[in-house]
Amino acid sequence: MKDMAAKAHKLLGCRGASRSDFRWDDEQGEAGIFLLEVNTQPGMTPCPWCRSKRRCAASVTGNWSSV
Repeated sequence: MKDMAAKAHKLLGCRGASRSDFRWDDEQGEAGIFLLEVNTQPGMTPCPWCRSKRRCAASVTGNWSSV
């Protein structure tokens, strides 16, 4: 799904962060993954999801320089 999201981001000419939403039909396995939309303004809250994801990644990798 990461590859599908990155490809959609690039094809649509998005810049910065985006969030891709998917649906999955488990009866079809991997062929049942469908891209629903690409949200170009994710995290319109006081604590955006991008910042939260960076903090989570930093806690796993120990690299706090980019948070």
